[in-house]
Amino acid sequence: MNEIICNESHLDTTDQQVLLAHASGMSSRDIAKQLGTDTHTVQLLERELQKKLHARSMAHAIGQAFIGGILTLRKATELIEGEIILKTLCLVIVTGCLMDAHGEANRTRSPMRNNRNPTTVMRVMRAGRNLELDA
Repeated sequence: MNEIICNESHLDTTDQQVLLAHASGMSSRDIAKQLGTDTHTVQLLERELQKKLHARSMAHAIGQAFIGGILTLRKATELIEGEIILKTLCLVIVTGCLMDAHGEANRTRSPMRNNRNPTTVMRVMRAGRNLELDA
């Protein structure tokens, strides 16, 4: 099982606890219970943490922490460095862009002008009337 580790950084211990808890999948309510505070205080801590990491959301803050080396993963006995995670994230982004850029393959077919097959029905104009004949 993967273990998330918080390395030394410019963050204080409360910020590190909130970051680790969110990275582990805990909700704000669970974090509030763990810290012994209310959810409003946890939300304030989250906003301050987002400002410190220049992030727009907590998911973005967790990503910034992994990229900056604040958070790392320990899998079994190996420590996965931030560089490997960064390369993996880049690969995921490139794959997503390639799938989006190749939209011609997923394009829906435009509807036909009329619903009749032109090889089986032809129209002949005679005396101001359209007559349908089977070909």
